Amino acid sequence: MKQHGWLHRGIWRDTSMTTYPIMTEGTARLAAWSIAWEGSIQLNIVNKSKSEWKGKQFNTSIAIGNTNKSLIEQFKMITGYGGVCPNARKGNKEYCWRWYISSHAEIKAFLEQIVNYLPLKQEQGKLLLEYINIRLEEKRRTNQNASHTKREYEIAERMTELNKKEERVYGETLA
Repeated sequence: MKQHGWLHRGIWRDTSMTTYPIMTEGTARLAAWSIAWEGSIQLNIVNKSKSEWKGKQFNTSIAIGNTNKSLIEQFKMITGYGGVCPNARKGNKEYCWRWYISSHAEIKAFLEQIVNYLPLKQEQGKLLLEYINIRLEEKRRTNQNASHTKREYEIAERMTELNKKEERVYGETLA
C-alpha cells in the first residue's frame, strides 16, 4: 500500500501536514473490535441531480453508535480520532450518540492502523482504503476532484453488497 506521509515522533503526518495519532497495538485492536461489534464502514453514492451539486457524490465514513455518551466520548479519547455527535432516534427509542470519521485523510490514517485487526468488516476496510487512495492520488495529480473511475464505482457497489442489513457471522449469512 502506497504511503503518502511520514511518521515523526509518534505522530503520522500526511502530505498536507495534518497530524494524526499513532495508536498502540492494543488500542488499534480495541478500535477494530469496537467497529466490528457496534460500528460501520461506509462508502455511499448519493445522487445529487436535484440539488445545486449535479451528479453523484460519494460519501465515506466510519462510525460507532451507542446510547451511552460517555462510552462514545471515551472511545474518541482513547483512539485520538473522530468526533462525537447526537443521533436522534424515531419514536420513543432512546437517544443515541455517534462517534464518526468522515474526512478521507483521517479515515486513511485510522484504517491503516486497524484494518488487519478487524475480525469482521475487513473487506470493507480494505476497499475503503483503496477508494480513498485512488481519490487522494487523483487529487494530488490534478489538484482537483476528478470524476470517479470505473474501479471506484465497483468498490462502492461491493461495499453496498457487504453492508446490506443481513445477520452475518464471520462473513457467512445466517439462515
